[in-house]
Amino acid sequence: QIQSMEQEHDQLQQTYNQQQGQAAQINAQFKMMQQRRTELKTQSERFEKEYDECVAQLHDIQQELAKTKSNCQDAIIKQESQAKTREELMIDRDEAKQYLQSTRDQLNHAREQMHECEIKLQTARSQKGSLQQGMTRLQDQITTLKDRKIILQSELSSMPPIDTLKKSLSRALDKHVSIEVELNTSRTSMEALEQDFRNLEERRLNTERDINKVRNTLESLRLELQGWKVKADTLQEQLKETELTLEEVLKTLTPEADVEQWQNNLEQIVKRINRLGPINLMAIDEFASCQERKSYLDKQVDDLQAGLATLEEAIAKIDKETKNKFKETFDLVNNRFQELFPTIFGGGKAYLELNSEDLLEAGVTMMACPPGKRNSSIYLLSGGEKSLTAIALIFSIFYLNPAPFCMLDEVDAALDDANVVRYTRLVKAMADKTQFIFISHNKISIEMGKHLIGVTMSEPGVSRLVSVDIAKAIDLAGA
Repeated sequence: QIQSMEQEHDQLQQTYNQQQGQAAQINAQFKMMQQRRTELKTQSERFEKEYDECVAQLHDIQQELAKTKSNCQDAIIKQESQAKTREELMIDRDEAKQYLQSTRDQLNHAREQMHECEIKLQTARSQKGSLQQGMTRLQDQITTLKDRKIILQSELSSMPPIDTLKKSLSRALDKHVSIEVELNTSRTSMEALEQDFRNLEERRLNTERDINKVRNTLESLRLELQGWKVKADTLQEQLKETELTLEEVLKTLTPEADVEQWQNNLEQIVKRINRLGPINLMAIDEFASCQERKSYLDKQVDDLQAGLATLEEAIAKIDKETKNKFKETFDLVNNRFQELFPTIFGGGKAYLELNSEDLLEAGVTMMACPPGKRNSSIYLLSGGEKSLTAIALIFSIFYLNPAPFCMLDEVDAALDDANVVRYTRLVKAMADKTQFIFISHNKISIEMGKHLIGVTMSEPGVSRLVSVDIAKAIDLAGA
């Protein structure tokens, strides 16, 4: 009986939840209707005021029309009397137009000539400036040449006769030829000396190289001798440590003694000693400390295994609670989505389903079928239908956990007017629990806002915000 009563309780609870959801929808629709009624009433009052204004304007227009008719009749009479005058004036106007056109042509021609004259004047001015500068330079050159002429005339007056100058020139040429011969001879001897100098320099470099080689050889021999001396001192010290002398060792050596064989035997003995390793006198104490260390590490391993078991139990508990919470939330969102989708589309059905039994790794598939369509997946819907379906899912989640505010950016971009109206109704219904901030360019969507904020550019490159309170604007318009 208890189980049956619990089942009945669950069914009644589901029925209650469905009825509560329907009641919420009805309340939302009722609020939307009240808002629509208020808007219609406001529009009706505004239309009545506009109608009264139009009636008054129509009366004024009728009076003005009567006056205009009387004035029109007078104008017709005057027009008939002034028809001939008008024809004469038209002839005069045509003549004036022709005269004006010819005058304009002459004026344009005169302007072109004036422009050409200005260009020529500017060119002449520039040429004048350049000529003045050239004249100035020529005058300076003339002055310089005059001074030079005076200097040359004074030098010519002080110079000896031309015959004397010719004789001096011939003597100078002969002397120059003799000097040139001596110079060539000196050059030849100089080149020979330079060649000898280069040969000597090359011989000097070769000698220096030989000397350096001999020095290097001598230095290496000195180093080798020093090494042998060090080795000899070392061997003598080793002999002193063994309480032997060099003479005694030499006496014990046989003629068949082989140094290489003794060296090989020594290396083998050294390797055997190295393989034995050093004697560790602290091995017993180190074993005891290692035993204590092992006991301590075993205790730590036991503690870690116990902590790991506790952690695995906690993870299993968290996984279980997560699965239950996810399943509960998923069912609530799915139920709300199944209720909200037909409300938005005016029919049809939609639901969410999991594609795996493991709730922690399962994905969610959305299935939507608007009225009049047989779709198997949301990917077969149009852009506007996809947008409305996404809005239905988002608002289903908001219904379970409403946020303080929600920002919608161009949600209605892909919707037509009918779907925009459905979208605005849904936003108004949810506006009681959540403040909506939406960005839109659609007139229908903008009409549902209570406060508008726009961006304008009064000056190029300078943007500023423009804010409008709809309620105050309506009051001002009514006033």
